[in-house]
Amino acid sequence: VGPDQLRDDPHLREYRACYYGMITEVDDNLGRLFAALEASGQWDDTLIIFSADHAEHLGDHYLTGKGMFYDGGMRIPWIIRDPTAAADATRGQVRGEFVAAIDSSPTIMDWLGLAIPDRFQGRSMLSLIRGDEPFDARQEIHYEFDYRQGALGQGATDPDEHLLWVVRDKRHKLVQFADPGLPPILFDLEVDPDELTDVAGRPEYQATLLEMSQRLLRWRMRHEDQRAEHWASTLR
Repeated sequence: VGPDQLRDDPHLREYRACYYGMITEVDDNLGRLFAALEASGQWDDTLIIFSADHAEHLGDHYLTGKGMFYDGGMRIPWIIRDPTAAADATRGQVRGEFVAAIDSSPTIMDWLGLAIPDRFQGRSMLSLIRGDEPFDARQEIHYEFDYRQGALGQGATDPDEHLLWVVRDKRHKLVQFADPGLPPILFDLEVDPDELTDVAGRPEYQATLLEMSQRLLRWRMRHEDQRAEHWASTLR
């Protein structure tokens, strides 16, 4: 679906209706799965996490599909049902804490009583859904998008420039590009929740731009694959 087609309202409505229809199909089949769990006596012994690998723009910002850096493509569902009585305190609640896709595996392992490997970057959400205090909630989330393949198809000479990273907290979202020709993008989500205005060049946002850039750099440094260096230092 291209931008010209998205300007055609009937086509966009048909596109969205098709997508919503697929959501309904998923919902129907989840109902069949849940009914089978209940019929087999496993419903009260099964942890359920419903999530996705990416979201869809559905016409937002004249975009369809996944990718890019807008919330329309970044935000995914994360719905969890812990069948134990320990989760009754928060059952049915919609929470505002940040959760990332990498939190699913440690949550499952924690629920099973298994040790969580040190290499996992995610964290278990069990203490949050069970109302345990204090809970060390995420203050920000991070996102990476690799669009090198598409760039190569358009004749890019240095594919490694076609990467972007995002750091997003409750108030701001910063987008940094590997391409030195692309300046950073900063959104103030409190006044611009639809992400329509880049404020990175405004003087009053320079301190925020610098501070978020430093946070993104520290995150990148901390989570780069350092296995080789780790083993080298251990052997020494």
